[in-house]
Amino acid sequence: MNKYIDELAGYLTRLNKSDLADTIEYYREYLIDGNFNNYDACVSELGTPRALANKILADESINTEHSDSTKYNEHDNTNSTMTIWLIIIAILGSPVWIPITGAVIILIIAMLIIAIAILLTLGAIIVSGIGSFFIVVFWSITNLMNHLIVSLLLFGLSLASLGISILLIPFTVGIARLLMKLIKSVSISLYKKTVRRNNAEKRRG
Repeated sequence: MNKYIDELAGYLTRLNKSDLADTIEYYREYLIDGNFNNYDACVSELGTPRALANKILADESINTEHSDSTKYNEHDNTNSTMTIWLIIIAILGSPVWIPITGAVIILIIAMLIIAIAILLTLGAIIVSGIGSFFIVVFWSITNLMNHLIVSLLLFGLSLASLGISILLIPFTVGIARLLMKLIKSVSISLYKKTVRRNNAEKRRG
């Protein structure tokens, strides 16, 4: 049992000291109360230390996200990405039917790819808009005397392009936040529906 607990603690170093101590104490007491004295018995009851740790970390990240859901800070997208990543790892390590696992992982990855594609498209539009502004301004200045009307017209259009590009920046940031929250929400839902919980996890809540 001690070997199992030691391995579990080694995989949970991402937790803060207080949460780590509480988690290890809970599972130690659970194994003692259930008379799971050897390593194989512990694995049979709780799964491997790595698989259990993956689920604990995913649950902790989900619970932390929920407790902070009313607040927004600059690390929200980073935290959401970490939560999604931990969920993927937990699903991969869980003893669920392989086709279901594969389908869930593919769905989450597909959503991430779509989100990245959308953000890259918006980013390309912003960069091209800003870049075209400087190119047109340079051309207008160098050709102002020879093509006055055309230069002024193009300069006006380039200003409009620059304005649209600047307005797209906060829009893109908002879209990024919305997409990450959507993907995180779907990932959490799929995680809860596909990952089986052992008796200790059910009792802990």
